Amino acid sequence: MSELLRIDGKVADLKEFPVEGIDLRPLTVFIGRQGTGKSLISQFAYFYQNLPYLVGYEKALPDQTLKTSEDFVRKILDDLRSKQRAIAVFGSPSASIKWRLDNGPEYSFHVESRTSQITINAELEQYVKDLASGKQPFPIFGNAVYIPAERVIYSHASGPSFWRFLSLPSTLSLFADLIGEATKTYEAWGKGIPDTEEGKFIHGLGRSALRGELYRRGEKWKWKLSETSQSSKQIDIDMASSGQKANWPVLLMAEVVFNWRQQGLIANPFHIHIEEPEIHLHPDAQVAMFKILAYLARHGFHVLITTHSLTILDTLNNLLTAGSLKNRKHPGLPDEEIFLTRDLVSAYIFTEKGRVESILKDVNLSPDPDVGVNVPWVDEDRLREVDANLSRELNRIRYFLANEQMGRASNAEK
Repeated sequence: MSELLRIDGKVADLKEFPVEGIDLRPLTVFIGRQGTGKSLISQFAYFYQNLPYLVGYEKALPDQTLKTSEDFVRKILDDLRSKQRAIAVFGSPSASIKWRLDNGPEYSFHVESRTSQITINAELEQYVKDLASGKQPFPIFGNAVYIPAERVIYSHASGPSFWRFLSLPSTLSLFADLIGEATKTYEAWGKGIPDTEEGKFIHGLGRSALRGELYRRGEKWKWKLSETSQSSKQIDIDMASSGQKANWPVLLMAEVVFNWRQQGLIANPFHIHIEEPEIHLHPDAQVAMFKILAYLARHGFHVLITTHSLTILDTLNNLLTAGSLKNRKHPGLPDEEIFLTRDLVSAYIFTEKGRVESILKDVNLSPDPDVGVNVPWVDEDRLREVDANLSRELNRIRYFLANEQMGRASNAEK
């Protein structure tokens, strides 16, 4: 399966993109500083991937007044970011965002900031027209889910409608809707334990990562602290730690999607977009969280993450390197179920200069330069620059501190 996202022109501060396009693999990773466009490009990919569901959703709304394909596209795109601001403002001054799946048609929309307009090509116009007319059926839960960084507030919400009252981006309310459906799947399990082997695998990793587990009592979610913690009491979900509140929905989603796929409720492959899977998590928990995402990618799901975590990248590189082993039964290795290979992964950095470039390459990891051991490797040096800068800063501080100490000693001798 080949999926490419191409961008002509300038979007926000992004102006240089890979000529061949951004290659969306089963596991795609975006890194870069805040405000460099990672989430925006992820949302563009989500738009195309989940367009059948998004058109059907808009069409089903009681106050739906959309008539043309362009109306649908404009409304859907605007709602991804803000219900009050046109997404066309990200054109700088304009850009075309193009998407192609395998050898199918290339769909494209064009944003123009000066007029806040969105126009679409003939292929996308016909596709949306067919979707709106019902000619192209889609799975009931859609083709994709977008799990935003703001997900932590779900633990304080009374239900999915709460999100709509706040006039938040559609990605938040649609995510809340799917968590509501995930709740129904959860309640069908015995004692809250997934009834698929894949779900049980994820449940075990998640329980370890978050030092506890989710359970349902009546209409409320509860959190049972791990037996290894100082307290094994059960608490309301909104009283859990920030890391637990932010990431229990991710774990629940990861557990239930295997049931949904079996029942034909979601597309195959189903796309999962996650902003910062590391938020509020201890490094050990970040490792476990990423291993869950790797497991999903190994088992037919497509995962796109945006991250600022060096721990996430180190875990990714470990799994890529392990995937290059011929003998995978050595002691102390990660579970073979989460080994990754180059064909499953793509990784891009979004730079402050407005460039998007691949950071997946082959490196020789052999300690002997004459022995070639080339493995796929995600270049994490840009994130390590922060540690390097801190080390240099510390050396300067220590130098001046030592000089001060020597000066005091010299004065004391006098």
